[in-house]
Amino acid sequence: MIEKKIIDRKNYFLSATLSSIGDGVLATNLSGNITFFNKAAEEITGWAIEEVIGKSFQNIFTLVDINTKKALEDPINNVLEFYISTGLDENSALITKNKEIKYISATISPIKDDNGIVLGSVTVFKDITKIRSMVLKNKEEQSDFIRLFNSAPVGAIVLDENSVISKINEVASEFLDSNNILRIGKKFGDALGCEESFTNEQGCRYGSQCNNCDIKKATYLALNAGLSTNNIEFSRVFNINGMKKKLWFKASVTPVIQENKKNVAIAFIDITDRKKQKMK
Repeated sequence: MIEKKIIDRKNYFLSATLSSIGDGVLATNLSGNITFFNKAAEEITGWAIEEVIGKSFQNIFTLVDINTKKALEDPINNVLEFYISTGLDENSALITKNKEIKYISATISPIKDDNGIVLGSVTVFKDITKIRSMVLKNKEEQSDFIRLFNSAPVGAIVLDENSVISKINEVASEFLDSNNILRIGKKFGDALGCEESFTNEQGCRYGSQCNNCDIKKATYLALNAGLSTNNIEFSRVFNINGMKKKLWFKASVTPVIQENKKNVAIAFIDITDRKKQKMK
């Protein structure tokens, strides 16, 4: 009698805990029929607990591929047959009672007793629609940025969080008169052949005059403060294909997010000819 009370008390505590957590929790017996359904599961699926108890998992927890809208295989089949835990593919979505489609993440595991005998399955899941929507929106924005970047009529370079070049557009590549792959992975001054980069073995940003470099200052502000700097005019001696040239540039430096990381976009034009005309 005492042992039964302890077990009942433990079961009550477990049930109360699972009922109050923020993730949806759904349990089935070995036949795949639902035996437990918490409040969060009700909110996510749109089904009330009294509507689902005793019903087949697949009739309540209907999954589709978000892209093809084709039904996905019942994930508890392998759990109950092979006694292994599993998850869902990235594009898995749940069709709710009201036919709403929600992105979800889930872990499905076998339920075992103290002797290791499988009694059923438990599915812990959450609605990630907002997160996935933000990710997809970010991907779309990145795609728009890449299209604009590649088609820009000015030289454009993207620096990663370490101030290393990760992208170069065609205009910048033509200016550098080289395959842009050779410039990827280098720092801005090293890629452009800035003479100051050769005054220190560590290259760009470490030369004797690098602390006065407006591009370095603007890059720092973009990465660390999220600030843009526009219409920077600067002159340097550049070593381009073995030839030293003093050039003038006008540049804008802007913080951007690429793959959820802080990056910097530098757009620049060569204003050397205009400066020379002014000096005459």
